[in-house]
This record gives sequence, structure tokens and C-alpha cells, in this order.
Amino acid sequence: MRNRKLLIAIALLAAIGVHCSCLGPFLYSPAINSLRLRRFANSLYAYPLPPGTEVVARYSKVGNLGPTGNHCDYMAALVLVTNLTRAEVEAYYQGMSLPQVGDQDSELCGADLIFQDEVEAYLAEWGRPYVGAKYDEFLYNELVVPSEQQLHGRLHFCIEVYDTHYDAGFDCRCM
Repeated sequence: MRNRKLLIAIALLAAIGVHCSCLGPFLYSPAINSLRLRRFANSLYAYPLPPGTEVVARYSKVGNLGPTGNHCDYMAALVLVTNLTRAEVEAYYQGMSLPQVGDQDSELCGADLIFQDEVEAYLAEWGRPYVGAKYDEFLYNELVVPSEQQLHGRLHFCIEVYDTHYDAGFDCRCM
């Protein structure tokens, strides 16, 4: 009887071990990459806004956002509306730096600013083929549609930051 309980316990532990070693990476890799994305995006969201600027929308994504495979890219975006001019916005964000995804001591310098009049060209070059239809729709709804409405002289723009080519692990979003 005692040997039988011992054999059942060993079989159960072996089954759990096989289950964890086979499925564990597929469960943990997406969770880890999602936490990295949240930390990366929050560094953008916490960056001080220029005076007279308000947040309209936020977007973040982790996945394979480029033409090559088996790596994770991280991107975050903020759509903002401001009383500033385009030149003032560009001057404010020039030299912006945020922590990289993989190393909080390193810095990712630079960000892309996308203004209303550039959305169509941006989407043609970088939209659906890389980031995806959901981001295209996000940019269109937040930048193009408001520009067709009365803006009361306020400038709508998007600031986008990204960090690329991190190990995918077993995250299917990055394959």
C-alpha cells in the first residue's frame, strides 16, 4: 500500500514536471513580454507633456512588427492635442530619451512624431504591413477624423516610441 502511494506521488510529480516543462514556456514568455511592454509604455506615458497639451489616446503593442521573424518588438504611442505650434512640439521632443525594454540603464533616444498631414504617408509605409490594421485604425480615428472636424486651432499629433529585436522566447505574437 505504501509503495503504491509512493508510485502515485512519483507519477503525479512526473506528470506535473512534463506539463510545466512543455507548456510553461508558452505560458510564461507572453506574460514576461507583456510586463516588459507595460514598463516600456509607462515610461512614455509618464514622460512630461509640453505645456498646454492633453492626452487623447494611448496605444501599445508587443509582437513581430518587422519583416524578419522570431523576435519581439515593443512600441508605444500617445495621441496628443496641444495649443503649441508644430515647431514648438518638435523642439520639445527633440532629444527625448526613454529606458529601453531590456536594460533600464541604457537609453533609447528619439521618437517619431506623426502629425495629421503625415498620417496617410506614414500608414502607407509603416502601417498595416508591420504594426497591423488595429494600429492603422487607431491612428486614423485619433488623427485623421478629428482633423476633418473643427479643432479650434489645436494641433493633433502622435508620439511613437519603439524598441526592437528582443528574444521572442516562446511568445507566439513574436514569431
